[in-house]
Amino acid sequence: QMDKSEKLRVLFSGSLIMRKGLDIAIAAVQQVNSASVRVKLDIYGPGEIRKFLKAYLPGICYKGVYAPGDAQSIISGYDLLLVPSRHEGWGLVVNEALMQGVPVVVSDRVGAKTLLEGSGAGMIFRNEDVSQLAGLMADLSEHPERIAVMKSHCAIVRDLITPQIGADYLTQVLKHHFEQVGEKPNPLWVLRE
Repeated sequence: QMDKSEKLRVLFSGSLIMRKGLDIAIAAVQQVNSASVRVKLDIYGPGEIRKFLKAYLPGICYKGVYAPGDAQSIISGYDLLLVPSRHEGWGLVVNEALMQGVPVVVSDRVGAKTLLEGSGAGMIFRNEDVSQLAGLMADLSEHPERIAVMKSHCAIVRDLITPQIGADYLTQVLKHHFEQVGEKPNPLWVLRE
C-alpha cells in the first residue's frame, strides 16, 4: 500500500517510435510533475531515446531494453503500465501486465482495451489527450486505493487470458469462419457488464 509520500510508479514498454505514443506519456507525466514529482515513469524499449527525451526531466528515466523473458518480472515491480499508442492492433504487453496483477492505462486506439472495458483492471484515455492522461495519473497518485481496486480486478482477467483459452477461442473462430461450425464465438475476456 502506497502512502502519500510514495510516488506512482509507472512503466512504458515498447519501441521508441511515434506510433507507440511515448511523447504523449512524457508530456502527461511532465504535466503531473510540474510542481513536484508525483509520478515516476520508467521507459523500456529499443530505439533512439533522445528523440523523445532531449534533456533530464524529473521523474522520467530511460532504462534500456530488457530480455523478452524478463518482461513479467520487471513489469511486476510497478503500480501501472502505460500503453499510450496512437494505433496498436492488440498490445501483448497489456496481457503481460495483467498476468502480474499490474493495472494498465491504454489509449482508446489499443486493441487490448477490451480486456479493461468490462473488468475494471485498468483505464482508457482518449488517444493523444495529454491533459486527460495527466489528470488520470494525478488522480491515481493521490488515491492509491484506486490502484488497489484495479489490482484486485486484474485477478478476474488473469484467468480469462491463459494461452489455452486463447487457443480454444482461435480454434472456434477458424471453425466458424471456414467450416461454418457453431455460432460466432464470443471472446471470454470481453466481460459483459
